[in-house]
Amino acid sequence: MIDEEAIYNYDVFISSRNTDLDRKWANWLIKEFENWSVPKELIKKGFQKRIGRVFKDSEESSKDININIEKALIHSKYLVVICSKNSKKSERIENEIKIFKELGRSERIVALLIDGEPYEAFPDELTFIEENGTIKKIEPLAADVRNKTDQKEKETKKIALLKILSCILACNFDDLRQREKIREKRKFRNKFIILSCFLAALSLAVILIWDYNRLKITYYNNFVYQYGLPKGIGKLKKSMYLKRAVTYIFEEQRRVLKQVRRVNSFGRLRDDENNFNISVWIPETDVSGNVKRIICKDHNNKIVMIREYSSDLKIIEFQNEFNLPFVSDESSIVRYEVEYNDKGYITNEFFYRDSWNTFVSDIDGFYGKRYEVDNNGMIITEYGINMEGETIINRNGVFKIKFYYNRLYSIIKEEFLDSENNLFYNMHDDYGYSYIEKEYDKYGNLIKKSFFDNNHNRIIPLNNFYSSVYYELDSFGNISCANYLDSKDEYIHFSYSKCYFKYDELGNNIYTYFQNMSNQNAYNTNGYSICSIKYDNNDNIIEKTYYDANTNISFIKDGYSIKRIEYDNNFNKSSVSYYGNYTNKILNNYNYHKKLVMYNDHNRITNISYYDISDNKINAYVYSHEYLGYESYASHLIEYDKKGNIIENAYLDENGNYKNISSGYAICRYSYNDIGLL
Repeated sequence: MIDEEAIYNYDVFISSRNTDLDRKWANWLIKEFENWSVPKELIKKGFQKRIGRVFKDSEESSKDININIEKALIHSKYLVVICSKNSKKSERIENEIKIFKELGRSERIVALLIDGEPYEAFPDELTFIEENGTIKKIEPLAADVRNKTDQKEKETKKIALLKILSCILACNFDDLRQREKIREKRKFRNKFIILSCFLAALSLAVILIWDYNRLKITYYNNFVYQYGLPKGIGKLKKSMYLKRAVTYIFEEQRRVLKQVRRVNSFGRLRDDENNFNISVWIPETDVSGNVKRIICKDHNNKIVMIREYSSDLKIIEFQNEFNLPFVSDESSIVRYEVEYNDKGYITNEFFYRDSWNTFVSDIDGFYGKRYEVDNNGMIITEYGINMEGETIINRNGVFKIKFYYNRLYSIIKEEFLDSENNLFYNMHDDYGYSYIEKEYDKYGNLIKKSFFDNNHNRIIPLNNFYSSVYYELDSFGNISCANYLDSKDEYIHFSYSKCYFKYDELGNNIYTYFQNMSNQNAYNTNGYSICSIKYDNNDNIIEKTYYDANTNISFIKDGYSIKRIEYDNNFNKSSVSYYGNYTNKILNNYNYHKKLVMYNDHNRITNISYYDISDNKINAYVYSHEYLGYESYASHLIEYDKKGNIIENAYLDENGNYKNISSGYAICRYSYNDIGLL
């Protein structure tokens, strides 16, 4: 008879021998009790939430039960006996079972069979009960964890544990097993969901880390400067880039712009002839991401210039790689002072010739520019200003230039306007029109441009022989044919009406020829019909050969048939020589066969000398942009100070003697004050 009034301090009393095997399974059972929780469905029916305290007796010191063990037995609700071949020999286990039976709890004794057959492992006290003075054989409640050939160890353990638990909880084993299966499925599903979420989060993190660290490539039609850094505009798909003659590729890593490259559809660098032959822009920034400088290179990886920014970005200095002022043939501007709008685009700039802010004008007579820009930084109106920052008219009478763009930010219209906002007919030799219109294909390649006067009539500009040119393109965006048209879109009556181009596998123009309206080979204004071009491995032109309309090597107007170019180790043009055929050295119309150019360590020209076919120096005719005429001398020597300023120009004849040029001197020396002024 079970004593329902007993106070249970322990839910389970575990009795086992103190051997490795018995102890192992006793500890396993305790751990499972601690980790197992009663299914929620049973808890709702009034079952306890967990298996409570467990007492384990594995003493071997005596067969007798001390007072503490006896108390633990008395206050335990269930007895679990670890049964093995060892336990059958234990009098102590026999005594603990006997005491539990005397407490009237025979029905609460459960055996865990871990080793041997039942008759070898069950203590005798487990195999009988006494009812009314009669000994009755019984088969004890037992769970079996012995290895089975038809069952995995994990499943065997699980079934054994559930059998013991069903006894302790006094619930149906099959019901508990079914609920455990449902719970395990739920756990598996939850684990799967958690694992899936974890893997998804991990994958996302990996992707984000990979994406953060990878080099990102973006294609653009053009770019502007925003707070000094290049910003791409007119975003392109890669499929469009592969069909374009020129594309700007932005390379970013970890949200930092690494470089901008100007390339053709084959990925070959293409120098911008309108921007100092630059094809690579490499920004350098401080820790805050503010630009410090932009290193500008050409397709030979040679530094053309460096845009050096002040800390507030308001001063931009143009330097070479040796921190000397960058001075080009077109301009003596070496420094800008700029202003920005609230979006970081330049709206005002002054031109200086040195670091002491000495004003200098450009070819239009402006000492600076003022810009109206759109939201993407593209110039929509350009003004010239004087040293006081006032808007002025340029030397040709133009007050402002207005620009219009398509969706890719290519210029589709460029207008010259006067101060009354009327179209202005620009009579300068480089223009001779009021506005120009441009058309593009779907990839952004220029396919047509036309010139107009201030009455919106198509015209032939002063410096041109056509009113419009229509370009046919190959599949890579290169011009395959230029068609020159009059104001009625008919082929012009000129020595040639078409110009064809062929390219190598890298997109280099290797063949150019001209034809008339009848598709016959024709001559251009330089006196040749066909030109073939050769390149080195860096896409530098090393030879040009000219032919007549019958494809025979022919002299052009400058007095040669073949022009060959050599470069030094820094890719400076060091030699230009002229030939009548492949081996015949000749003097060109400027009275020299070869021009040799020498450079100092800063890539500044120090010596230009001219030679005849015998490699002797010879007086050549050299065009002077300063005096707009030809000078005659054999050598031009140039010296610089440490700051890169020219301090001497000297001219020598073929005998090495100083030779006066048309201005009346042979040597011109320059001196500068402490702030660099001439």
